[in-house]
Amino acid sequence: MNYKTTDVDGVHHQALLNYRNLARDFERFEVMTDTEFVEALPEVLHHACIVVALKGSGKAAVLDYGVIHMLVHCLPGSKSAEMTDEYLGLTRRTYGRECRLSP
Repeated sequence: MNYKTTDVDGVHHQALLNYRNLARDFERFEVMTDTEFVEALPEVLHHACIVVALKGSGKAAVLDYGVIHMLVHCLPGSKSAEMTDEYLGLTRRTYGRECRLSP
């Protein structure tokens, strides 16, 4: 799938997304252990940004308890007091719900 976007300088860009690759990445992230998931967070976060944009999730994804916001709190070095096993579990369930693609 091709899509177009414009950066902050007004320059237009065209990109190509492969739906099958996005779905495969989601499945790979879903079966990771918590440790592997946290280590892969930059890649997971990038994937989540693309998927929520495609799904049109908008502000809901970045506000408190939105998938992007929650993933950022889990990044190593985050000063969030919320980073507990329980919060990571909630984050992973939110990612699973918000970033799953239809077959």
